[in-house]
Amino acid sequence: MGSMIVREVIELLSREGIPAEESCPGRKYPQISRPVAAVSVYKADAEQREVVLQIHVVCPAAMGTGACGAEARRVCELLRSLGGRCVQNAYRYDGMARLTQVEILAAFTGRDSGESWIPGPGFRVWVDDEPMPWAVSLQTEKVTQAQPLYVIGESVPADIPEGSRIWNIRLEEHYPAEIQEGKTHTGPFRLRVDREDVSSTLEGCRWTGVSRTFSREGLRRVLIGMALGREED
Repeated sequence: MGSMIVREVIELLSREGIPAEESCPGRKYPQISRPVAAVSVYKADAEQREVVLQIHVVCPAAMGTGACGAEARRVCELLRSLGGRCVQNAYRYDGMARLTQVEILAAFTGRDSGESWIPGPGFRVWVDDEPMPWAVSLQTEKVTQAQPLYVIGESVPADIPEGSRIWNIRLEEHYPAEIQEGKTHTGPFRLRVDREDVSSTLEGCRWTGVSRTFSREGLRRVLIGMALGREED
């Protein structure tokens, strides 16, 4: 998994004037006169449809670290145009080869399909009629309610009898740094999910918890909730 997005990244960088190729162990860069890039799969998770690429931007030391850093930031902007969520790491100087390297880790959500990369998490989701475009993972599980549930915005447990069958929900979103976080709904709502093979609606939903992780790349928000019922279209 990930070979197609590696190819797309290599083609994009090459079109934009940055020679790029797939990375291989022990790769040397003799006498380069301008920045080049080496691209490889750092890790892949087929279930979550996420591929993390490792891109090394390699520059002649004579350019200076400032110019090499600027070139790495340019690569990040290009990767974001493909849907990548990037983290640019520290410089590494190779005195023997007189080269400066900057590592970039870029996460992409999607899957390989034949000869192309299909971006996206494989589903679309709406809260009532409001789309949630930054959702990257959605998990639901039918369980037996065994303890009181507290929902966001209320100080007393939700009125759900013990032993009821409910659906647990876990929705993860990744917001780019320049995008404002969406609102967290506090009242009951419908959660509509369109997948490639089936569409469904979760009724009587409430969020019971939220966590946020901030990074240079943006915000990772995880919403935990419950639904009283589920219907398939």
